[in-house]
Amino acid sequence: MFSGLVTAKSSVLEVKQSESLFQLILKRPDSFKDLKTGDSLSVDGVCLTLKSFDKQSITFDLGPETLKITQWTNEKIKNKIFNLEQSLSLQSAIGGQILTGHVDGLAVVTQIKEKGESWLLTVQIPLKFKKFIWEKGYLALNGVSLTINKVKQLNIEICLIPETLKRTNLSLIEKGDKLNFEVDYMARSSIHAIQNTYKKLKIFFIISLFLFFVLVLFIMLLTVFLLKSSL
Repeated sequence: MFSGLVTAKSSVLEVKQSESLFQLILKRPDSFKDLKTGDSLSVDGVCLTLKSFDKQSITFDLGPETLKITQWTNEKIKNKIFNLEQSLSLQSAIGGQILTGHVDGLAVVTQIKEKGESWLLTVQIPLKFKKFIWEKGYLALNGVSLTINKVKQLNIEICLIPETLKRTNLSLIEKGDKLNFEVDYMARSSIHAIQNTYKKLKIFFIISLFLFFVLVLFIMLLTVFLLKSSL
């Protein structure tokens, strides 16, 4: 689990790609002093398992599903700067939102407006995720926890303050770029709970209606039987 508060940025040292392997080797941030093999790290919002590390580098193996969702290739990421965050511990303060690192898809940057030292960023996400989005809710972009300013159809407006631009790779994005996104975990859980409750109530209503008609039919047949018996 992660908080969406990026703690470091890192550049690519090497990408090893073959038919059976996609390995990402990043520069190890100076602040990442307590690493161990098997740790989970957020890399641009994607939860990756640390395969190995040394004083200069950290290495990850990427699976087919990760590559499919992120659309990462050697050419696309060889010069990329990544946002990094170490996973939360029981003692960690959660200053952002709860993130799983299971990226939902790609958000497309449709507009960037400068407003003083801040940016107003507009992105679009696939329609099926709209139900998890509302004003003043949360959306993670490239692993950064962000508050939603406005929602208009599929357009989502977010304000990037100077501190966010300074600490993350969002200061490098341009119109047309695709960003990893993850919807708010609490929003997803709430919607799923409501949908499951609705499904159960719907089933209960259908069964109740069916039993009601069976009961009415039984009463009608019983009435007819009693009337014939009395004649």
